[in-house]
Amino acid sequence: MPYVTSIERLAMKEGARAELLGTIRAGLRDKFGRPGARLMVKIRAIHELPRLRILARALIKTESLQAFRDLLD
Repeated sequence: MPYVTSIERLAMKEGARAELLGTIRAGLRDKFGRPGARLMVKIRAIHELPRLRILARALIKTESLQAFRDLLD
């Protein structure tokens, strides 16, 4: 296995974060329209990948914007 520097690890983490944010943004916009997209301000402040993954999965299951918003608090 090739050696991965800390800078490379950081870049991979940021790439994964950007991908998750894009997925969440598209899901919010598709499912809830403009009101859903407004939540991205709050979501962009989250830097923990596990939490972003949870939110991405929860977006599939939540029925209402309020239910998803409650997950952010």
